[in-house]
Amino acid sequence: MRLIFEQIRVGGDRNFGYLLGDRTTRQGIVIDPSYSPETFVERSRDQGLTITHILNTHGHEDHINGNSTVKEATGARVAAHPESPAQPDVPLTDGYELQVGLGRRLRMRRDACAGRLFDR
Repeated sequence: MRLIFEQIRVGGDRNFGYLLGDRTTRQGIVIDPSYSPETFVERSRDQGLTITHILNTHGHEDHINGNSTVKEATGARVAAHPESPAQPDVPLTDGYELQVGLGRRLRMRRDACAGRLFDR
């Protein structure tokens, strides 16, 4: 696997989203597209990636409001906490592993995180 990792500023100076991908398989995911969904779509195309999932770290509007734009442009499925306001296509329960690219080389694992939000 040859990893693609881009941190993208997504609204003001406090939020970032991420583009992760595998250059070998040309598959990738977008994390928290927020207020700049078009940037994620453009960068994924520039990198030659097919976006398979949109991952939300939690359900605040400043993390999920770009979901529909990215989903429309790429056909990707939204992955988030089962009770997220993002209404996920892929509900991420504790221990769920989302695979990106080749086999099990890049895995995103969801584990509950105590905090101020129920859907982290």
